[in-house]
Amino acid sequence: MCLRNKKFFILLFWLYSICNAADTCHPEIGDNDYVIGYGSLMSQSSAERTVGKIKERHPVNVTGFKRSFGLLTNFYNLKTAFLSVKNSTDNKMNGVMMKLTKNDVLNLDKREIGYSRLSIERKNIEFLDQFNFSNQEDNVWIYVLNDQKPVKEDDSYFLAQSYIDEFLGGCLEVNDEFSLSDFADNCVELTSDWDSKVISNDRIYPRRPIYEQPKAWIIDELLQNIVPIAIEHRVLE
Repeated sequence: MCLRNKKFFILLFWLYSICNAADTCHPEIGDNDYVIGYGSLMSQSSAERTVGKIKERHPVNVTGFKRSFGLLTNFYNLKTAFLSVKNSTDNKMNGVMMKLTKNDVLNLDKREIGYSRLSIERKNIEFLDQFNFSNQEDNVWIYVLNDQKPVKEDDSYFLAQSYIDEFLGGCLEVNDEFSLSDFADNCVELTSDWDSKVISNDRIYPRRPIYEQPKAWIIDELLQNIVPIAIEHRVLE
């Protein structure tokens, strides 16, 4: 195995082994639970690459969590920051709540390496459509960032434009699907760390193997209007 591949698998093993043998990062799942996506999982096509067809999803605001580009990775010498959330009493964020099968949630557990699945109290969830829970026993989960080993941040950690496209493309989907005028704006405004890292414009050669982004210009306009410094710090890759 080449050294670069070896480092990659060592990192994966470390991220997965942060939880102890009792797997406290992944509590017991119900038969029909809900998961709140706040990053790439808000893109239906991205979520459905991991789970089955999503038949039910709802736009939400969630209090008690702060969204930021807090997961720092170094896969194949590509130092990239991804979205994560942490408990924060004074903050809120928006997202999409999806109803999933037990198998779907298990598959998400495998996908969300570096995160723990945490239960959310329903009092912290505000629905932006007319949804009400029919079964009070169903769990609502969110993936929060595991405690990482101290990572020395430097200028070589980037935000990948392809990942931002997937995130904000999902937000724009929610705008259209639920006729919400400001959901995508709130996705940007309720996310921190835009000014802490340079955006790598990897749309031609994505750091992540995702589909072509048809809403690139709309996403650029969204960023320019709300956090223009993010566009100013972007570089072409």
